[in-house]
Amino acid sequence: NTMIPRFQSKIPGWQFTRVQDSIALSASNELKVRLSGIIGKVMGLFVTVRSAPNTATGQNTFQALADLDVKLSNESYLGNKMTHLSNKIEAAELFNNLYFVNKDVYFISFSSNPVGDFASGSSSGHQVFNGEELLVFTTPAGLSSGTFQIDVEAITACHFNVAKGVIEVRT
Repeated sequence: NTMIPRFQSKIPGWQFTRVQDSIALSASNELKVRLSGIIGKVMGLFVTVRSAPNTATGQNTFQALADLDVKLSNESYLGNKMTHLSNKIEAAELFNNLYFVNKDVYFISFSSNPVGDFASGSSSGHQVFNGEELLVFTTPAGLSSGTFQIDVEAITACHFNVAKGVIEVRT
């Protein structure tokens, strides 16, 4: 079709940006992880903690946290710490499934409709990150000490440039 090469557009969307760290954890400690790779509009963050090294048998086994927060210069982006239970309730409401109830996966939403936003490329809310933010969390009292892998997957804004039949992702 001769019309396709002439078509040009910018389509809003969302992409995933990952920050990963391995850290020694012990019971009832508060820790901070800098989210240095996350910059721009963020719709939400998925946070998981699991034993390191990550193996095939343990890849779907996550560690519970007592609470967590996202801060910049001691100011909370959440208003207060998110507890283990409050995360499960919020995630079940946002995603309408039981995955978050049955697994210790945390989702911090800055959008009132993250599923709809991701599906349509729209925005029902976001938080602007500058790369200096800290994920602050407290380990539970019953945690066995060891090395753990912390993964933070940020859903960040992007747009897709379409020109001359080629699609490019731009942040």
